[in-house]
Amino acid sequence: MNEKMKNPLYVVKEDQEGKIIEEAKGWLDLVIKKFNLTSFIEALGQIIKILIESIDNYPMFISVKKSIDGWLDKIQEFLQQRETTSNQ
Repeated sequence: MNEKMKNPLYVVKEDQEGKIIEEAKGWLDLVIKKFNLTSFIEALGQIIKILIESIDNYPMFISVKKSIDGWLDKIQEFLQQRETTSNQ
């Protein structure tokens, strides 16, 4: 289980000092690092945690689920648009 990946994923970003190369643990980690979404994902995780803790009945569950599904759809659309524009 602890074998080294045969084809590791890397994210290459540039800053003022030059190129930064980071290894990604999977495709989701690759997308998060490529688009600098780490802070956003952490904040979204905290919001989701607060919403989940406030669920005390089924209608509230449905409301929270619809909100989270909507956010995830928007994130997916954003990532697809960014990927399309970066490939051109």
